[in-house]
Amino acid sequence: MKKIIKKPSINLVRYKKDLRVADHRPLYEACQQGLPVVAIYVWRPHIMQGSDYSHFHQYRIQESLKDLKRSLMQLNIPLLMWYGEMSEVCDIVQQHYHISQVYAHQESGNHLTYMRDVSMIQYCNNHDIMFTECPSNGVVRRLQSRDLRSLMHCQRMTQPQIPIPLAQETIQLDTTLVEQSKQSFI
Repeated sequence: MKKIIKKPSINLVRYKKDLRVADHRPLYEACQQGLPVVAIYVWRPHIMQGSDYSHFHQYRIQESLKDLKRSLMQLNIPLLMWYGEMSEVCDIVQQHYHISQVYAHQESGNHLTYMRDVSMIQYCNNHDIMFTECPSNGVVRRLQSRDLRSLMHCQRMTQPQIPIPLAQETIQLDTTLVEQSKQSFI
């Protein structure tokens, strides 16, 4: 008889552009669920090769990720940084943990970043992972009718700021997973 080993469940916070802990609804909501939280940032090759991406973007992101990592450490939340495609990264994470839910900001960008988001939604649907996408600005995507645009924009822009979540119970990441993350940059 095959012994089934139950993997620990985690919530994953997917960072894209908004690299902070304050006023960050996806992080706050993930922390309210009672599961360990792991933050992740994925450098996606095809976005980095886009015509609207420059070395300045990469430098700014790297500097912001250093600050984000320090801020998350104060909340006992590890930050994994990866080079690759998000679906591949999630497959690797799921070898070590059960991803219960993915939280991310809904962002506006170019066609590549929009398709990145669509791909993530499909991945979560195909793997029975709950996906929560929180608005990050006044842009309203996927409207069925323009009649609601102004109302929804006003509602979003008048929301109170989201507090920084309380420190979480410390999670010790699987060392193999951390090594795989580091190896993705080689």
